[in-house]
Amino acid sequence: MVSTTAGYEVEAAGVDPDTGTHRFEYDSGDTSPCMAVVSSLASVLGVDAVDLEPIHTTVEPDALNALVGKQGDESVRVTWTHEGHVVTVDGPGVVTVAPVDPQPASSERAMRDSAETVQRRAPQSPEQ
Repeated sequence: MVSTTAGYEVEAAGVDPDTGTHRFEYDSGDTSPCMAVVSSLASVLGVDAVDLEPIHTTVEPDALNALVGKQGDESVRVTWTHEGHVVTVDGPGVVTVAPVDPQPASSERAMRDSAETVQRRAPQSPEQ
C-alpha cells in the first residue's frame, strides 16, 4: 500500500484513460472506508485532504463505515457524488472515483471531431 496526501494507505489499482475513472484498493483492517475515500479523492484531485469539502456534507461517515467496514458485506456498493466526482465504495477494500462528466472515449471524441470538420467544410448553397 502507498500512503497518500491524506496520510492513509490506499493503493492506486488503475485508471481508465477514456473515462478518467480511478480505482483504489485499501486494507479494510487498517483504514476505514471514509478515510480511504478521502485519501482517494485527495489523490485524484492532487490536493491535501484538508482542502476537500468535508465528506459528511454528502454521505454519513458512520453509516458508510458500518455498511462497508471490516465486517461489511462484500456485496454492498455505495455510490454518491462528492467534489464533482462519482465515488463508489465496493464492499470493504475498493474505492473508485470518476468525474461526474467524463470525457468521451477517444474513439467517440475522434468521431465527433471528424463530424465537426466535415460540417465546417460542407459547401454552402448559393443564396437565391
